[in-house]
Amino acid sequence: MNKKELPIHYPMVSNYPQHAYYFSIISNNENCLPWIYSNYLNMCFMESEKDCFLDYYAQSPEHHFHPCFTHTQRLLRSTILKFIPDIVEFLKDQIRQDNYIWLHVNEYYIPGSPAYQKITFPHAIFIYGFDDNEKRFNISGFFENRKYKCAYASYSEIEKSFYDFGKTHIDSDVTQHVNYMHLLKIHPKHHQGLPYQFDMKFVAEQIKDYYESKNLSLNYQSFYSHESYSEWTYGLDILPRLIEYYSLNLEDNTRIDVRPFYTLYDYKKLMVARIRYIAENKLYDFKPMFLEGFIELENKSEMLLNLYIKYALTQDKNYSHKLMILFNELYLNEQVLLEQLLNDFSDKSLL
Repeated sequence: MNKKELPIHYPMVSNYPQHAYYFSIISNNENCLPWIYSNYLNMCFMESEKDCFLDYYAQSPEHHFHPCFTHTQRLLRSTILKFIPDIVEFLKDQIRQDNYIWLHVNEYYIPGSPAYQKITFPHAIFIYGFDDNEKRFNISGFFENRKYKCAYASYSEIEKSFYDFGKTHIDSDVTQHVNYMHLLKIHPKHHQGLPYQFDMKFVAEQIKDYYESKNLSLNYQSFYSHESYSEWTYGLDILPRLIEYYSLNLEDNTRIDVRPFYTLYDYKKLMVARIRYIAENKLYDFKPMFLEGFIELENKSEMLLNLYIKYALTQDKNYSHKLMILFNELYLNEQVLLEQLLNDFSDKSLL
């Protein structure tokens, strides 16, 4: 076999590599939709003096057992360097075995990336095919403008990007996430041959956790010390923290990270898709106001993203003022909508 391309789709969750790469495998798989829509219902937020990070609080095959990928493997970079003499042949062989590859490389050698032939930059890419005739891999990643897209990289570019990693000390530090290669193989029957079942009561409970801003690290005490995450913010309380953070930084004309706006928009889009999935499959009888309400939240979050981009480009104070007004509207509207939804769940004995 001198050519093979595994199927992928644009990921339903695309804010960061740790979600986008495996979502590109499962986003269009009917067997995986019950898991997708039963999860990814909460968010976490951490901040420092000049930085902040907003993400989903969810399982991923990077850290947890994942029912869609029961055959996942995680290999240390140092193990590969010691025991695998030809990285190109190894990657091709994995694709032949239907393994998708999520690995970290030096993007200095990856065409289309912001670092290409400019700076050394260890970063994650995704490999899902190869072609011996063209001597290239099918890859996807966060390339031009750091947006998720598909591309190609030659065998020699991937080889150089893997071996000339730039930070050789990383090889001995197993705590670094860039130190791993993940081999992902979809498992359509999930754990022990049993497909994942959508559970509306579980979804309702998670929405309640989000509304109450419950510290979800308590759910993972078997894996992490709760104290490590005690200062994080969860759920609905994230919005006022974001409002405060951006308000302070915008006043100083500080150019700050746009990614939290993308993540916020990503979350609202997924919530609308979830409501539609539940309604179309008759898993819960939503009143029309709830789909309409979540669509409005999605639209406001998209407007927030666009306003911030305009502000970042122009530094126009009018945009920053509108941004804060819209942020507050989003928070108040979501608070009211979730209160109404939770009352509906209670009336129907879900909570």
